[in-house]
Order: sequence, then C-alpha cells, then structure tokens
Amino acid sequence: FVPAVPLLSAYFTPPFGTGVFLMAGKYNLSVGSVFKKCIPFIVSAIIGILIITFLEPLSTILLK
Repeated sequence: FVPAVPLLSAYFTPPFGTGVFLMAGKYNLSVGSVFKKCIPFIVSAIIGILIITFLEPLSTILLK
C-alpha cells in the first residue's frame, strides 16, 4: 500500500498525468478542466502520503 499511494498521485498530477490526458481524450474535455476536477483527489493523496510517511504508528497499526 505504501508504494501505491505515490504512484497513484503521479498518475493524475502534472507534468506527466497520463490518466488525465486519457480521460480528456476519451470524453472530449479540455485537459485543464479535468485537472481542476482532480484537485480534491490530488490533495487527499498528498495528505495520505504525509500520514503514511510521518505518522508511522498509524500506518502500521494493523500489523501489530
């Protein structure tokens, strides 16, 4: 799970955001509008990365 969260956020953030380009092409939307709608998901992914990184007891509680 720990390596998956940064990879997921990289899939939707600029400059590479291939998921955004795929969605924009499939649904005939502008890339900018898709990026704007992805902002809440990007913010939540960043918060998740910070929690996993800096609050280790919270991320390993199920292992105990």
